[in-house]
Amino acid sequence: MVSPFVATEKLIASRWWWRRPWSLLTRGMLAAGPMFLKYNSVLRGFPGSVVEGLKGNTYTTTIYCIVSGIIKLSKVMVLPDDRKVYRGLGGLDLPEAFKKPDECGIRGGVEYGMMSTTLDR
Repeated sequence: MVSPFVATEKLIASRWWWRRPWSLLTRGMLAAGPMFLKYNSVLRGFPGSVVEGLKGNTYTTTIYCIVSGIIKLSKVMVLPDDRKVYRGLGGLDLPEAFKKPDECGIRGGVEYGMMSTTLDR
């Protein structure tokens, strides 16, 4: 098992990555870095100016590889049961459906793009 606290440099140097396609690592780094806006614009359908600038490129294969990498990593990483992550909303006021459970006891929503989170509240 790979600890979730292992630095990227250690993962690159470890034998664990030698048995995995490099595409998982590189595409994962792009998803969290320079291509984040483009990939999320494709998935969310906005901002319109970015979507139009992509000229029909939907990054289908790349996004598939990112999701595949996340699924594979989730099978070898152990996260603490009490792990809580937070997402900054920049003063955004969420609708009542996010705060108050419905008749099935569910609250929240769906994110169409890749979501960045933090452990810091």
